[in-house]
Amino acid sequence: FENDATDPDLPGYEVLNLYTSYTPAAFDQLELRLDVRNVFDATYASRSSDGLDATGAVVPLTEPGRTFLVTAKMRF
Repeated sequence: FENDATDPDLPGYEVLNLYTSYTPAAFDQLELRLDVRNVFDATYASRSSDGLDATGAVVPLTEPGRTFLVTAKMRF
């Protein structure tokens, strides 16, 4: 969504995040997960960190580029 209620206008953006997970049949308490965040490596500033301060100056605090995460979770 675009935000036209501020000065300057904040353009809209789209980000694609993907993940897949795998639980081995022999270890049903284990979950392996692969995440790819910001698949298209877009440069954007999250609305929660737009950098607007009391003076009205805008300092964009951009999110990281494409990120790969591999995680393992064990339930017991």
